[in-house]
Amino acid sequence: QQNQLHFEIRRNGKPVDPMRFLPKK
Repeated sequence: QQNQLHFEIRRNGKPVDPMRFLPKK
């Protein structure tokens, strides 16, 4: 079971991993 939210942020037409911008807790 994967309880991870998989969402995609498109920046300048490129898919960006939102986890790179979120602070690590």
